[in-house]
Amino acid sequence: MVNPEIAFTAGLIHDMGKVVVDRYLHDSFKTIVTMLDEPHMTMSIAENEVLGVSHAEIGQHLAIYWNLPELLREAVGYHHKPQDAPENPAIAALAASADAMARELRIGMGGGADRPVSQATMRLCGLIPEIYAEIREQLRDGLDEQIQLFVKDK
Repeated sequence: MVNPEIAFTAGLIHDMGKVVVDRYLHDSFKTIVTMLDEPHMTMSIAENEVLGVSHAEIGQHLAIYWNLPELLREAVGYHHKPQDAPENPAIAALAASADAMARELRIGMGGGADRPVSQATMRLCGLIPEIYAEIREQLRDGLDEQIQLFVKDK
């Protein structure tokens, strides 16, 4: 089982490579974002076409530079291919599953074509489709409740 604090941190930082690309390679980032209008284009494919590297790889290098724990390095570096994580595929799969869930609920903008989380990825972090769906619905209900409270206060 993954430590909840590590999982939370992984969720916060898993896409930090996107921030680096936007900040330091902004013209390339704009090109990548424009490419996302193409059907079936993903952020990683567009990044590799433009930069020759993905945000996951950039983020992993930053995690190494910052001397983050190996668990977080793998969550960041392998969240699009958790099965390839050499030592900690569960944390990478958890980040991938949470990312997919957020995209399904339209929380934020991940960029590019949505790819549902695979059952193999779910299994790596101890999920089954029914539990994944239950968590997604609880999250949706919680978000709806929070939105109603915010609107009510206005």
